[in-house]
Amino acid sequence: METIVHWSATTVTKSQSCLRQVKYEKIDRFIPRNITSSAVQGILTHAGLLEGHLALAKNFVPMDDGWQPPEADIWGKVNELEAKHDIKISEFDIRKASIYADAFTNTEEWKKLTSLHITDIEHKFEVEIDGHKFVGVFDAVGYDPETDTFYIIELKTTSSEAAVQGGKSWWESKQIANQPIIYTTALKKLKGEDINVEMMYIVIRTTSSKPKLKPGVRRKKDESKEDYELRKKDSMETIDEWEARLREEYKDPSKFMLDTIVLMDSKVSERMQEIQDVIHMVNGQKTWPKNPGNCGSFGGCAFLDVCLGQSSLETDSNLIKLEDKSKAQDEVPF
Repeated sequence: METIVHWSATTVTKSQSCLRQVKYEKIDRFIPRNITSSAVQGILTHAGLLEGHLALAKNFVPMDDGWQPPEADIWGKVNELEAKHDIKISEFDIRKASIYADAFTNTEEWKKLTSLHITDIEHKFEVEIDGHKFVGVFDAVGYDPETDTFYIIELKTTSSEAAVQGGKSWWESKQIANQPIIYTTALKKLKGEDINVEMMYIVIRTTSSKPKLKPGVRRKKDESKEDYELRKKDSMETIDEWEARLREEYKDPSKFMLDTIVLMDSKVSERMQEIQDVIHMVNGQKTWPKNPGNCGSFGGCAFLDVCLGQSSLETDSNLIKLEDKSKAQDEVPF
């Protein structure tokens, strides 16, 4: 019986939602071809803000002639995603990521972030916890010598207004979510069990904005529908005009938030035991049951037709086979 070798926070979470999806992705090594716009914006914003702006501000990378963050980092990630998923990334998503990353560097939250000693950016890790291998990526790790505290820095892009307004359910759920529990345990494995660790969340609210009609464009009394549609098209914002408008909107500090969460050692130990129980349950599977209640989550499951018997893993055009097994096992949340 084949079992999962490397565990990530995402794999644990998916195991709690649908075991069949976990089998398809981790054992059979198939992934969805398509990737949502919100996921793309998140991935590209990580590249622009962390690998671009933060790496430059903390002298992780030199400023080369003709290279300006975050564009080079964002376009590098665009090329990677397009090659992996065989898709074309929307220019709107690319520009939005650049706007989010640039705008955050003009906030008070950015000043708080850069006041820390940054030890790692986009750092991959692999640790063994209670006999199981866990992998992940620290968005960044910071250290404050005045309080002798390490900060696991997590960037989250979300459409949730509650997230940037300190909504109780969004923030309190982070105290028991799989990712902070695993990441806190992993950092202590790497730097010492006695270190002080806090989770620092950078939250950026995303937008579904697209170019819109310029003000004052209305259908004239004697104008045909066809002529009006043509005039509307000519009166639509260009993508550059839309970007300029959005950059102005993102000068609003309410679109960003930075806060920390302290996890009690006893709670971390308790939750890690629960995560171990999930792993034992998954590695003992014979049938990998489907969960029909999860099929419509996050816009719908890419494996639905396979589960319904209307296609197969090998023939479904919505799926991609990962030939390199290590890539399937190395999936981590952004």
